[in-house]
Amino acid sequence: MGYEGFEEYGLRIIAAFDADPAKIGTEVRGRSVFDICRVEELAQRLNVQMGIICVPADQAQGVADQMVAGGIKAIWNFANVSLKVPDDVIVQREVIAGGLAVLSVKMRQKLAEEEALA
Repeated sequence: MGYEGFEEYGLRIIAAFDADPAKIGTEVRGRSVFDICRVEELAQRLNVQMGIICVPADQAQGVADQMVAGGIKAIWNFANVSLKVPDDVIVQREVIAGGLAVLSVKMRQKLAEEEALA
């Protein structure tokens, strides 16, 4: 939530949501943390266009459903699961393990090149 570069691409993070009572009512980088059950209400009221999902896979579909019910039309999904949403909702799934796999291959290639030169 603290990355300032998002705004260059039109993404302004206005709030966070969590199910953990210890986090609800706190602030993260100047943004309020609300109870996850308020996603639909606040998305509608604030006319939110895009939501970001960073929850365990078994909770992601429920969060997506709340976002869609709140009128969100684009979801950036960091959960390790495919989401089922209406056709008019765009989902971009980020597979973190895929990035790790690419990095691992590049590292092995570099080590092999260094060994060949030694």
